[in-house]
Amino acid sequence: MSKTLEEVANDLVDLLNGETDKLKKKYDKNVVDELNEIFTGDPKALQKKYQNEAYDKYVEKFSSSIPLWKLNDKEWVHCRKEVWQRIIEREKGERNDFVKSYWEEAGRFFLRAKPRKNDSVIYVYRRMAYTPFSSVEEIRELYMNEHVSLRRNLHEQLLSYASRTYRAVPEEFYRVKLIADALYCKEYVAKKSPMGHANTPKFSVFYPRDFIIRYTGEVRKYLNRSDSTHLEKLSQVQNLQWNGHERSFAEVTIDYFLGSLEYAVNNNTDEYGGVITETGIEGVNQMCELIESYSPDIHDENRDKYVEVACSSILENDAVKKVRARV
Repeated sequence: MSKTLEEVANDLVDLLNGETDKLKKKYDKNVVDELNEIFTGDPKALQKKYQNEAYDKYVEKFSSSIPLWKLNDKEWVHCRKEVWQRIIEREKGERNDFVKSYWEEAGRFFLRAKPRKNDSVIYVYRRMAYTPFSSVEEIRELYMNEHVSLRRNLHEQLLSYASRTYRAVPEEFYRVKLIADALYCKEYVAKKSPMGHANTPKFSVFYPRDFIIRYTGEVRKYLNRSDSTHLEKLSQVQNLQWNGHERSFAEVTIDYFLGSLEYAVNNNTDEYGGVITETGIEGVNQMCELIESYSPDIHDENRDKYVEVACSSILENDAVKKVRARV
């Protein structure tokens, strides 16, 4: 046996014999104490301890936002319950894979921000969508609290998830708009942050390339929902219960889309995620054609207004014209 292995073996014997004092002179005291507890402690007590520590660490991630839940306001609590009930009814009606326990865990966070200790961790984009923010600053603070390497993934999922979550409660759409005002504004277009040991600037938001695809796809879905025949097909084939009056994040991110498009179209480098693709070009053209030919048989005030704005802001945009000229 080598000297190193023999030394480790002897240290392990000392640990098992409870002779920790001399080990603390060689190793970190806290490490020795933790190992001693693992070897000599009660397994159930240890499991509970680690579960409590993990729970406290999880709750700490959103503890600064907990005061946003106005649990002392009976009317607020009542309204919150009604909103969640409508969200859940929509999910039940459309999801063949609806799992009751999964949504019960989500409900405990949505209603009271008090998950149980054995609840699964809710991804940050879902927690942010469920949080009753009242200002742009609150949203940005939580976004910035995420490790810089995780912000792009959060940014890619948050807006569309929030828009989908509140599709059953159009009066709650202001929450989607607030998220858009905070994180999907001109200031955040192609935003980069230093990352890695070399502090290399990298995208900490949606890749412009990918947001173009996401946005144009969303607009096509949004405008197609003005067609009753299309909605009937969605109901029959996919069991989706759209009524033609749901809101869309496309309404509140026109400027962010145009900023992303301008960045990607005018990018003369081969920057990963920063250059428009053929899929993006195709998406822009299909979206513009739908805007130009918009003729709904289900009229919706918000969608009609969106098309009116899009005709001037999107169709007349130089970057859009440049993309359409490529075909």
